[in-house]
Amino acid sequence: MGKKSAVSAQFKESFGSSLHPRSQEQHHWLRGQLLKLGVILRSATERIDESPSGRLVEGVLAAVNEYDNEVKRERVKLAMWARVEQRLWPWAPPTGYKPDQKPVGVKLVPHVFDETCLKEVKEIFLRYSTGAVRKTELADEFSKKKIKNYKGKIVKFSDQSIHNILNNVYYFGYLQHKDGRLIEGKHDPLIEPTLYERCQEVQAGLSNHATRKRQFDHPDFPLRRFVQCGECEKPFTACWAKSGRYPYYYCRNKQCPKFSISLKKADIENEFIDYIKQVKPSEDFIPIFNRVFIRKYEDKEQDIKGDYLKKLDEVKSLEQEERWIIEKGKKGILPDHIVKQDVDDLEKKITFAKMHLTDIHAEELDVNALLAFGYEFIRTIEYAWSEAPIEYKLKLQRLIFPEGLKYHYNGFSNSRLSPAFNLINQFAPSQSSVVNVFEKIRTYFKSMC
Repeated sequence: MGKKSAVSAQFKESFGSSLHPRSQEQHHWLRGQLLKLGVILRSATERIDESPSGRLVEGVLAAVNEYDNEVKRERVKLAMWARVEQRLWPWAPPTGYKPDQKPVGVKLVPHVFDETCLKEVKEIFLRYSTGAVRKTELADEFSKKKIKNYKGKIVKFSDQSIHNILNNVYYFGYLQHKDGRLIEGKHDPLIEPTLYERCQEVQAGLSNHATRKRQFDHPDFPLRRFVQCGECEKPFTACWAKSGRYPYYYCRNKQCPKFSISLKKADIENEFIDYIKQVKPSEDFIPIFNRVFIRKYEDKEQDIKGDYLKKLDEVKSLEQEERWIIEKGKKGILPDHIVKQDVDDLEKKITFAKMHLTDIHAEELDVNALLAFGYEFIRTIEYAWSEAPIEYKLKLQRLIFPEGLKYHYNGFSNSRLSPAFNLINQFAPSQSSVVNVFEKIRTYFKSMC
């Protein structure tokens, strides 16, 4: 930087206009700021001065530099999204994960768990899925804990960060592409997809297959809004007495004759357990059901084995055809693009055929285990409800009584049981396919896992 004349004008020299700012606006803004300080911009490689032609060259070069920077930025973006297509996340990992050490020659590897804050992130999902706490409450609670990440920095659990955690598909093992597609990542999932979906249901304001807006479920009152008043058919609410010692259920409809009549929590929940015992299938009937079901299943067993062998032959035939095409491609008889297309199509067919093969095999082998699980589930269902956490109580009672219950102040009533229960009572006289019945029972019982 040197003097231009006796006047206090100075020159700032740069080697090439590539050192200019990234956009034309920034370039001209910087030029104006320098002029205010009496500094004139010059280039060692381009002809830039205060003449009209020099100003024109300067403007053109600034535009070219902006274009070059934009092209580079787009290339970087495309390269990063290409990494997502490869099931890797090129950006910083979310809270609960950290970068893994890279082997020599490898530029990107899947993220691994951050043990310093792993449990807290999982607890956020578990706590929120109950519907008993709000995001602001979680943010306040976890902020006070001063949790540190793998860098030793305190994690800031704000309302927005809690919201981002609960809505990040990364935690159940997937990556979200910019076009909205979900791609299964190579990293290990922190939670199960069902837990993520439960949190989404809570955020959406829906509870347990209900179609109405829900309030937050309180862990102390699992029957709130599930049980209806037998007089006015409005859902019960619940609360603790002002002393904080006695919990009650009551009807909040001011027009109802039973308005504000308090029902002790222990009394109504014990009646609910007794009602479950009344409506569940009799233990004496379950062994009969098992024998009838197994007899009908054995009648179909030969058909199932025949389907299995037929599908197995189909898989072998497809694999043989794939080997034939690959061999022809190696010999140059078939063009490479034809080989690739045919092999891709065959791979899809083989995958679906093997999936179907697995389903048939599972259908044949799982029947005894399924019946044993179903028997134990029905035999102890009232105890399971009594000892379950709030989120499982809500799910279990909705599976047994999908339309809820009515309380008539001398007992419960219900017009519709779950199809899983009705199915057992209706199975013996039924003429439907044993495979269809088997699938229905497996669907309902497995939904409890």
